[in-house]
Amino acid sequence: MITQAIIAAILLIIKEHSTIICSRVQAKWGNQSIQGEAHIESNVTFAGSMILSSIFAGGMKAFICEEGSGSLLNRDNPDLAEYVGSELFNPYRGNDFKIRGRGMGDYRDLDGNTQTSSGLKQGIVIESSKYKAYLPQHLIQFEIDSEIDEIEMRILETAGNILMDYTMLKFPKSMTL
Repeated sequence: MITQAIIAAILLIIKEHSTIICSRVQAKWGNQSIQGEAHIESNVTFAGSMILSSIFAGGMKAFICEEGSGSLLNRDNPDLAEYVGSELFNPYRGNDFKIRGRGMGDYRDLDGNTQTSSGLKQGIVIESSKYKAYLPQHLIQFEIDSEIDEIEMRILETAGNILMDYTMLKFPKSMTL
């Protein structure tokens, strides 16, 4: 009974803070002048003896805000190899990842939208103020890191309060030494 109360309280705390993290990240993405979509959501579950919290982000703007773009792209991104090997990656970009013109024809952007290239700048570096490279910002990790101490403090405080309430119910003052 007491264990269930503590678990329920911890789930609630983590859900609240996951929502806060997602809201802050979404607001910061909204302040960026980067084109594309950006969405984020969280999921908190209790599985066996563990509470699992996941944050899922998607969209071209979210990817660029988190991992950068062009020559400034984060090369330590664990999903980079999958992206480079996908049909979404421009095959004319070199190992320097600079933004280059595509071949003539249709292609899909990271949001799944069909775009059309004239092919006139195929393979030519077009990274400039129009096609700007962005540094990775890692806003999701920043927001998680900024919330973690508060989450831990609230969990400890809440668990302590539940234990205190349980102790007071189980052992009224008249029974204490």
